[in-house]
Amino acid sequence: MSMADNILSLINSCKNEQKGFAFFRLPYDNIVKFIFGEIMEVKSPNEIKRLGEGYYMQPFQPTENGAFIKSEQNFELSIDDFDSVLIGIGTESFYSSSEDQITTTEASYINYVDQTVEEIKTGNYKKIVCANQEQAEKNNALPIQAFIEGCKQHDHAFVALHSTPKFGTWCGISPELLLEVNKGKLHTVALAGTQLKRPEINEETAAWTQKEIEEQALVSRYIINCFKTIRLREFEEEGPKTVQAGNLLHLKTDFSVHLSDTDIRNLPFVLLPLLHPTSAVCGMPREKSLNFITQNEGFDRSLYAGYHGPVYDEEQMHLFVNLRCAQIKHNEVIYYAGAGVTSNSDSEKEWIETQNKKIGMKELV
Repeated sequence: MSMADNILSLINSCKNEQKGFAFFRLPYDNIVKFIFGEIMEVKSPNEIKRLGEGYYMQPFQPTENGAFIKSEQNFELSIDDFDSVLIGIGTESFYSSSEDQITTTEASYINYVDQTVEEIKTGNYKKIVCANQEQAEKNNALPIQAFIEGCKQHDHAFVALHSTPKFGTWCGISPELLLEVNKGKLHTVALAGTQLKRPEINEETAAWTQKEIEEQALVSRYIINCFKTIRLREFEEEGPKTVQAGNLLHLKTDFSVHLSDTDIRNLPFVLLPLLHPTSAVCGMPREKSLNFITQNEGFDRSLYAGYHGPVYDEEQMHLFVNLRCAQIKHNEVIYYAGAGVTSNSDSEKEWIETQNKKIGMKELV
């Protein structure tokens, strides 16, 4: 049996055994990796270190349990070779959530943002991230085709497709790293500020408004405050700089820690609950913003603005914020996007920003 046939057989047996699987491709890599296995419920990120190799998914709400696909079978294929796996993998091979979702209208989102701006002006908040969702008929692309095209079109991003009984099927293209541990170094980023990439603008010539600069600075300060909370002083900071992510430009600051320079035990698992959800997807102050979102947004974000990725052991993991993503059902798809709202926000511009953020996924599925 060929590798492609083996993967196909595992996917087709997935539902019968109530197991999960994930395909993923790390940024600037040419290798697609596949993990298949039993699903384990995770109450705290600290539990991950005892689970071995697998793929982890954490919802936006930090109090909700995550899911870990414990690797029983895994394969690696180049993107070009992976095309052969497309044959015979239809939508019926994937889990589909039965929850009904309601599309956020432009009027309701603008009202939500206006309400949020007024709350921020009271002085109780510095920033709140307002999200919306859009339910639409799925185009003819199969989930696996969307994943492959995402890999080909977005080499800068983490591209993933995973399917589990609990969360259903999600495809995501994330430019935002939450936490990575590799080769003795821990890495995280602050990514905020958004503008549409135009032909006459590049990473060197992009100009940013005061609102966007302040928004990015809030995310950077949030990460530094997480470091201060655990008395982590040995870190490097680089940025902010303009980076391209598909059809968008963002401001990005990189933070890195050499693990040999600190004596904090289990540093990645200590940081994860502090970092998530970051102010880039939630707001500041975090707890107040999280409560505001829960009470006013009108839908469950589920895995949107959560995080996911492969975990090998304490010395290697790659966890990304689930930003540019879609939940795929049999005949429809749900797109998600959000925008950082501050006291200077224009609600119509924030609506346009969220629509621009959905373009990449709409082109795929």
